[in-house]
Amino acid sequence: MAQKKSEIIAQILETGQYSEKELTNKKVAELKKILDGIAEAGEVFMNVEEESEEQVVLNSDIYKEMSESDWTAKVMNMLDESEIDNGNPKVDGLRRVATKIFGMFSVYFDVKQTPDTANRGRATVVATIDIPGQCCICGSADVFHGNTDGTFAVHPVATAETRAEGRALRRLLRLVKVHAAEELTKESSLPNRTKVTESMLNSVTKVCEKLNIDLTKLSVYNGHDISSPNDLTYEDLQSLILVLNEYNKNKDKIPNEVSA
Repeated sequence: MAQKKSEIIAQILETGQYSEKELTNKKVAELKKILDGIAEAGEVFMNVEEESEEQVVLNSDIYKEMSESDWTAKVMNMLDESEIDNGNPKVDGLRRVATKIFGMFSVYFDVKQTPDTANRGRATVVATIDIPGQCCICGSADVFHGNTDGTFAVHPVATAETRAEGRALRRLLRLVKVHAAEELTKESSLPNRTKVTESMLNSVTKVCEKLNIDLTKLSVYNGHDISSPNDLTYEDLQSLILVLNEYNKNKDKIPNEVSA
């Protein structure tokens, strides 16, 4: 039995999507089309709700599994050999595993301070991992020549970003007694030596080349009595890195006396 126009209008009004004034002058065929559209949209909405509920249950299971004593070992077993350095997970490996577990997420970086002469070349960065509807995790890192390998001390902000992300990923994955490889500093790289390493000297030389600066001239100009860059001590090179950072921010400050 065909529905009456008034019955169709009553069904549409129950959804709250139309007013009686909008429906009164429409033909029965038009009203049926509207009703069919509402029903179809309702089915799509129900499917979305079911998928969302499944996702919530899945994440609930993950958080429950994280509380188990062998969780850290499970995460470490998910890493490839190339993602582990001397028993410590690398940041890119932790990021891959976290994406596999939680799905895609965003990482935001907030640079709290950049290296200058006042803070003795210290960079501070906060990394925030945001997983909408689930959690928001932060990690922070300070980097300066005293806690960083010589090769990376030339790029303190980038190094601080990587370390901060590593700490945030560790917290997100709830790893116990584990540090990201990038967070660690080899004892031999700490400033208890007098001479610089070849890798650190090469890194500083490359920065000088980009700025068209002669490293020997720069050293002499800043009061270091040397005949070649190989005569520089670790402390000498750290002070020059601060100067280079200032020049990199404002190339107009570079004096002609240090030009290559």
